Amino acid sequence: MVDGEPVSFAQWGRSAGQGYGGANRGLAIAYLCGSVPTGYLVGRAAGIDIREKGSGSTGATNVWRNLGWQAGLFVFAVDLLKGRSPSG
Repeated sequence: MVDGEPVSFAQWGRSAGQGYGGANRGLAIAYLCGSVPTGYLVGRAAGIDIREKGSGSTGATNVWRNLGWQAGLFVFAVDLLKGRSPSG
């Protein structure tokens, strides 16, 4: 309720006078951040295709097992920040 009046579904999530541009922009940024394969890029920088090693995953655990704890921790931290950054 806003000022004692019910809020319609069309107004939900918006401030007065604002459209959905900010939400759409946020979704686009979140999609682009999430599409960057950090583990794959770290593996390529180390001269290997991480998808061909261990479990075949590009995740932090597979990077940790195949390239060491420093690389795995880096991938974990970057992936964590990728998930956090679009949400503010």
